[in-house]
Amino acid sequence: RRKTPRRDTMEAAVRAIVFGGGGLAELLWIGALSGGLAFAAEPTYHRIRQAFETSVSANPVWFFVVLTMVVHETLYYGLNGIFLLAGSKGWWKRYQIERQPSQVPPRTLIVATLRKSTFSHWIVQPIALFYLFSLLASSGADPAAPLPPVSTAIVHLMLAIATNDAGFYWTHRLLHHPALYKRFHKQHHEYKGTIGFAAEYASPVESLLSNQLPMIVFPAAVGMHPLLWAVFLCYRLRRTYETHSGFAFEGGVLDWLPWLFHARSTRYHDYHHTKNCGNFGGPADSFWDLLCGTQSSWEEFNAAEGKKST
Repeated sequence: RRKTPRRDTMEAAVRAIVFGGGGLAELLWIGALSGGLAFAAEPTYHRIRQAFETSVSANPVWFFVVLTMVVHETLYYGLNGIFLLAGSKGWWKRYQIERQPSQVPPRTLIVATLRKSTFSHWIVQPIALFYLFSLLASSGADPAAPLPPVSTAIVHLMLAIATNDAGFYWTHRLLHHPALYKRFHKQHHEYKGTIGFAAEYASPVESLLSNQLPMIVFPAAVGMHPLLWAVFLCYRLRRTYETHSGFAFEGGVLDWLPWLFHARSTRYHDYHHTKNCGNFGGPADSFWDLLCGTQSSWEEFNAAEGKKST
């Protein structure tokens, strides 16, 4: 049967939705791995929760605030600190993305990033989490409850990731509109070549619109269990910090550990920063980018690089 342009387009769209970055195949894989991690951690989670209620506060909101901040700050300072140290010491050179001198962030920019993050992390965040827990609780979230059935847990994780990726793509693309870019998004692009800490270096409007709202919409709507929320948050932060880290951990077994390593996504988003062009999605080859044609420049770049290497 002869293919028509319309049929080719439909087949390409189906492939993108199923196999693209953040597509159904990847969501199933990540959802299953994240769900397995949540159920493995559940006994420890409840022991810590009970100890917290006994020794600190029986009010569940404080447990939720502390749980979220422990995950966030451990990854923000711990993981990004390791990335920064590795870059300065020359560790993991085989995985480090090559930088032009103009793409290396100056020390003053890194210091400014850490200074500005202090207020948002230690003042704004606990207040925001207090209100977020109210939204979760109003939808049925209860830190003391057991995890939902396995199928429900996996679906919740999949939809949380899918909703976040969709929200990030469209708000990120919106912020690149000429009428909005300079005022709300240019700050983030002060990093021509990124480091992990750059992931959250953004204006208040961008932080709310692109980083926070896409993350909380689905969990708040369904009253996601706090342990599932913590696992989802861990995955989301791990991915965004690594994709900004300047390290592409690829080759061999590393390519088969998508929950832990995101090498192609790192190169994908690094291209967005170094060229300031396309690739608006979070995961590499985001199916939103594929469907909307906003990664054509990236594909042309790869094709050109492939010709150079042959």
